[in-house]
Amino acid sequence: MEYRREIDGLRAVAVVPVILFHANISGFSGGFVGVDVFFVISGYLITSLISAELTKGSFSIVSFYERRARRILPALFAVVLFCIPFAHAWMDPEEYRDFARSAGAVVLFISNVYFWQQGDYFSPSSDERPLLHTWSLGVEEQFYLVFPLFMMLIWGFGRRVLFWTVGALLVAGLATAEMTVRSYPDAAFYLPHTRVWELGIGVMCALLRPRLAGRDNGAAAALGLALIALAVILYDRDTPFPSLYALAPTVGTGLVVLFAGQSNWTGRVLSLPPLVGMGLLSYSAYLIHQPLLAFARIRAFDQGAELVLLIAASIVLAFVSWRFVEKPFRGAEPVLGRQSLFATAGVGIVAIAAYGAVHLYAASGDATFAETAGEVEIFGTSTFPDDCVNLKGEINQHYRHCTFESPPHRQKIAIFGDSHADAILPAFLRLAKRDGDDVTVQFLGGCPPLIGSFVHRGNFALGVCPRVVERQMEILDGERFDAVFLVARWSLYDGTGKRYRVSGNRSGTSATSEQYRADLQRLFAETVAEYRRRGVRLFVVRQVPQQQVSSKTLYRRILHRDYSAEEADALLRRVSSSRQKHLDRQAMINAIIDESGIDPEDVIDLADAFCDAQTCLIGTPRIGYYLDEDHISPKGAALTETALSDALRRISSPLVTAQP
Repeated sequence: MEYRREIDGLRAVAVVPVILFHANISGFSGGFVGVDVFFVISGYLITSLISAELTKGSFSIVSFYERRARRILPALFAVVLFCIPFAHAWMDPEEYRDFARSAGAVVLFISNVYFWQQGDYFSPSSDERPLLHTWSLGVEEQFYLVFPLFMMLIWGFGRRVLFWTVGALLVAGLATAEMTVRSYPDAAFYLPHTRVWELGIGVMCALLRPRLAGRDNGAAAALGLALIALAVILYDRDTPFPSLYALAPTVGTGLVVLFAGQSNWTGRVLSLPPLVGMGLLSYSAYLIHQPLLAFARIRAFDQGAELVLLIAASIVLAFVSWRFVEKPFRGAEPVLGRQSLFATAGVGIVAIAAYGAVHLYAASGDATFAETAGEVEIFGTSTFPDDCVNLKGEINQHYRHCTFESPPHRQKIAIFGDSHADAILPAFLRLAKRDGDDVTVQFLGGCPPLIGSFVHRGNFALGVCPRVVERQMEILDGERFDAVFLVARWSLYDGTGKRYRVSGNRSGTSATSEQYRADLQRLFAETVAEYRRRGVRLFVVRQVPQQQVSSKTLYRRILHRDYSAEEADALLRRVSSSRQKHLDRQAMINAIIDESGIDPEDVIDLADAFCDAQTCLIGTPRIGYYLDEDHISPKGAALTETALSDALRRISSPLVTAQP
């Protein structure tokens, strides 16, 4: 198989945007498409290698997996082991459990499945997950497991049959991705059946390239490079992906692979020593950069010049990994023979998988980490019990439904909503224990408690959120409740973003903002009317003020950099959201709530609990009111108790019907 320097240069074009995207560098909002470039390159190289050996009659499946093991496992093991002590020292218990589980999934090459189950790749919290980027290794390894067998099966029918079979699968995969991304965006992003077509483009290139030998086309290669660049610059976290949008970077990569060569400027540019060198380091650079950035964010070192140092450190460590980890296992005389390699790999996989398995059902209260005490003092601890989990996977593994009883069982209330219902729950439970009320809570993050609402491009499959609300109605049918409180991040569903768009049907959402508002208004009004028909007192809790930065990251900076109280107070006030910004952000959704037909007295506004005339504080130097940008902490929930207590006292008062 011929060595093409421009392919190593293309690897550099893939990995650099990924690193800059994860570093949140301006101008690289679509840098995540570098992974798609890697997929095409992998499909091309693997197919070229296998087809060459099949032609000679020398292909061995065992040798193939040995080469993959030598290429992937040493550096991967090194990075996982590198991460463990930092994770143990710096992560809080919940983060550490997630890390340990993800490490086990990584070495079993199912990390894409694991991270799919955990949620959105593009969420702000994902920036602090050291192994998130390994989802792509899961996709590639799943491809490597099946594809050689597929080629061996089809090879005997000839290259033409192989070409058209792959072409048909490619088209089917692209169609699947386009359909899936609309209803199951996280599944579309992570799972192999919506990604394999990208590797398929590389397969097609490998089958076409021999026919195009000596036909380098400078214009086509330049167009391919331009398509990649445009995707890197123009795409962002809201771009539906993978979908037809993914054609730009993948077809662009295919054009470069097919037509770049030393006879045109694209091939010569990609063959420049700095790009080739970076391409050689690309695998190790890809592996190490995300852990460095994630741990830096956890320690609150991720701003300005620090980012430059982190990126430089990624490249330096990538060189160390390539020189002292990758090369010794892949050279002409590797440090381990085949049997020793497989035995060592097996031991490593079992050991790290066992490490992850130990934390699969670990209790959430382990205070064994260096910064836990400081963070608990600032944010408080959740009152949500460890045994209130959804082991049966009812509706979705993240779904929760629990009841808390407090004698003398004076009133029975329910709290329905999304993750904001979980965040405010400590306040309800403290009040319920004080007054002797029973509390039932039911929530699923990303699902508004609106009857008949489908959430398009949300966290889950399209039918999950309607099922959550159906379950709420079943709960009401089974028991008598004195009141229901609806709590949600309402502005998430107001239609201003490309995700979490709500409609009353599966087919999609309204094209115009005016019609979208009308549809959302109807869902609110129908929900209020249904509760009134059932004779259940309904309260709607307006969204708490949303902040501009992550509270946990901010307080970690204060903790680790030893700010004085005055410095911390000045910083907190400077970054906290203004009251006017809060009002502007919530204006549309608050108007919809007010027009829904609910009694104005039963709309609970929590702004005064967090805001003075000018500022909605993210916290004080000693107390953090939020855990991130919008979820309040247990200590922040305590600020809401006055407003909630007033509402609880009004439950037994006569219901006043508001005029729509």
